[in-house]
Amino acid sequence: RQPDSLLFVGNFQHRPNIEGLMYFTGEILPLIRARRPQATLTVVGAQASPALERDTVREGVCFQGRVPDIREPLSQYAVFVCPIRSGAGVRVKLLEAFAAGIPVVSTSLGAEGIAATPGRDFLRADSPGEFADACLRLLEHPEEAAVLAAHARRLVETTYDWSVVGSRLGTIYAQLIEQKSRL
Repeated sequence: RQPDSLLFVGNFQHRPNIEGLMYFTGEILPLIRARRPQATLTVVGAQASPALERDTVREGVCFQGRVPDIREPLSQYAVFVCPIRSGAGVRVKLLEAFAAGIPVVSTSLGAEGIAATPGRDFLRADSPGEFADACLRLLEHPEEAAVLAAHARRLVETTYDWSVVGSRLGTIYAQLIEQKSRL
């Protein structure tokens, strides 16, 4: 993984991704770069408007736009950031990051709906200072970042892998059929 590199992924037709990126580049990244000026943020995602790029691109920020295979950036960068502060639903991008073995820093809302344990599977941070500190901790301690990422990958393999989910669904369907046949 590239040292001192951060990754943000999101489709920019989804308002929470726009707000999260603006929050990160405006309030968090300057705190990180004050301590590690070499730190960079790469932004991957479709449908970014020219205005969004103009408003968020500054020194240390690179927009890649849509990529042919998300696994490539997920395997290259040191820390995945999910600074989401609005919206609802499961952030599939976190499960992708967990599966790819990239350590994650996320807001509470960003990790909502995922059975991950803060401090074990990812670092949770809900203020700009906490978020910057969590990113810096992982950038400065790659061995800790690797342990966190390994725990998150194991979580995906044991809880969210299609074979696990399919098996659980099969059991639920069988139970429902059995219940209906008794009626």
